[in-house]
Amino acid sequence: MHDKNNYRSVRILPCFSKIFEGIPIDQMYNFMNPLLSPFFSGLRKGHNCQNVLLRLIHKCKSNIDDGGISGALLTDLSKAFDYLPYRLLVAKLNAYELNPDACMLIANYFINRL
Repeated sequence: MHDKNNYRSVRILPCFSKIFEGIPIDQMYNFMNPLLSPFFSGLRKGHNCQNVLLRLIHKCKSNIDDGGISGALLTDLSKAFDYLPYRLLVAKLNAYELNPDACMLIANYFINRL
């Protein structure tokens, strides 16, 4: 508790680094968006929880109207993203044929940050 090595300093990123982070994010979004399922709404522009809920309600109502049965499996993934295996992320982006230089930039960003 009294060991200073247990505490990390708070860093304020300068504006330039925030702008620099935004450029690859926009480029990756443009690259990945056509590859994603139209039913995937997480972290996409113009998509949110309401899109998912409206689609679910519409599908359930359609099933009921057709005499079918609907069910839902709900899971809590709140802890699933506490640790990001960045090597796996970079490997997947490489498999999707993202530019190797972009993959290296992403890997370098994550090194010594986790």
